[in-house]
Amino acid sequence: DYLRDGLGRFASFKCPWGLAIDDNKLYVADNYNHRVRTIDLADPDYNVSSLDPTVAGFYNPYNIAVDTSNHALFVTNFNDKVLKIDAQQVPTVIYTSAELKTSTGIAVGPDKMVYVGDNIGNKLFKIDQDGQNRSEVCSMVLPRRILFDTNGDLYAINGHIMQVLSNGTLKHFEQDVQFNGWEFVVDKNSDF
Repeated sequence: DYLRDGLGRFASFKCPWGLAIDDNKLYVADNYNHRVRTIDLADPDYNVSSLDPTVAGFYNPYNIAVDTSNHALFVTNFNDKVLKIDAQQVPTVIYTSAELKTSTGIAVGPDKMVYVGDNIGNKLFKIDQDGQNRSEVCSMVLPRRILFDTNGDLYAINGHIMQVLSNGTLKHFEQDVQFNGWEFVVDKNSDF
């Protein structure tokens, strides 16, 4: 049984992928269970519960971003959709398009826009939190994970850590010495 909620030590996942933190909750994209899982970090037992985005026709959650100001979650599915789960835990597909080939990375910017990586379409774009006002941020080969550091600078990863400058130019991150991965995080000091 790979879909078990409850006490953290007894809970089970099937291909956990993206992570996001909001207050005392850790959200996990449980890819093969087609769920967004919540781990209560304030609970000494780390209780695990599930949000079911399949009611919105959304499967295989991949990466997660959270807007801590309104507690909305945004999720990609390594396909053609972007899902929003509002503070009341209501899931809604806010963006889908034939132009979107493979949604991967996702981040909420300091401007409250939702930034999305299109892995096969080789670009980063942004939309508002209702899925409207789409605009391209930059072209980039295979953007997988994207995030903003504490200074509000946008970074994306495609096997290398790249800073996305405000004009859409990509700048190779200086400390990226032989990095060849797909995932990264930044701490409160903006260290990778």
